[in-house]
Amino acid sequence: MSPTYFENLAAHVRDGGGLLVVAGDELNAPDGLARTALASVLPARPLPDTDTGIPFRPGLSALGTRHPVTRPFRDQAASWGQWGHQIGLASDGGSVLMEGRGAKPLLILDRVGDGRVGMIGSTDIWWWARAVAGAGPRDELLRRTAHWLMQEPELDEVTLTASGRGRALDVTSRGVEPVSTVEIQGPDERRRVLPMTPDDDGSSLTLTDISEGLYTVAGGDRTRFAIVGNAAEFADVRPRRDPLAATTEASGGLVRFLKDGIPGVRRVSVGANATAGGDVGVRRRDAGALLAIERTPLVPAWLLMGLAAFVLTLGWWRERG
Repeated sequence: MSPTYFENLAAHVRDGGGLLVVAGDELNAPDGLARTALASVLPARPLPDTDTGIPFRPGLSALGTRHPVTRPFRDQAASWGQWGHQIGLASDGGSVLMEGRGAKPLLILDRVGDGRVGMIGSTDIWWWARAVAGAGPRDELLRRTAHWLMQEPELDEVTLTASGRGRALDVTSRGVEPVSTVEIQGPDERRRVLPMTPDDDGSSLTLTDISEGLYTVAGGDRTRFAIVGNAAEFADVRPRRDPLAATTEASGGLVRFLKDGIPGVRRVSVGANATAGGDVGVRRRDAGALLAIERTPLVPAWLLMGLAAFVLTLGWWRERG
């Protein structure tokens, strides 16, 4: 394959693309990916040692138990099935989320420029789907990895959420390094910097008996918004005619629910009742109309005739001479 292809692929990753490499022994072959321009964006380089023939049980690293991509599996890892093959990898700064035999890197994620790249140091992840030596969360693991590569915010290394609960505000942070302090601005526009309380999953904070309204919560480079209390927007979310009654009456319109059937649409003249019979009338404003078409030739006919006569006369004179 042309070297330019791998150069373009590496550039695409740096510009915001996502790449997942499931690597086997061919990674370090003479024509393998590790010997192309794509190696500049890979999160690890291959080592000469390879484990074959002896199955091993994949596990989560200490970082993997906290990273949003693999954190949901931390209570399942002890019962995972085995894989049979793993290549040696040396991480070049990426996040090692899963490990194989001898704590060797197995799943590595990394950010490159504006893009993201992941690498799995084994081609035996399919063992889990076939339960060759026990099952495992193959589909969910690949799905979460792919969504991280596509930069889904909920799977970022650090997440921040804020939500209202009655007269309380709940703030939580999860991830590799949870937020330790947050700045909160309430409806009175007063700003407060408050510490987060560490817990088993990250850090959290709860404010109770606070004023109703919109709150802005900022932590790190993330900002979240939450509504506390029974704000007017949520007092009654059922569709009703009353809030629009004054406007529809003043404009000659109507409010109709689709459960009563889809209304017809017809054109009406200015001043006519636009809602007669329950239909939706679109008034004919005549704001634009075709009044006439005028055509003007690019070259007048008399000029064309004169030019033709001149050409014929010139040709006759040359032939005569």
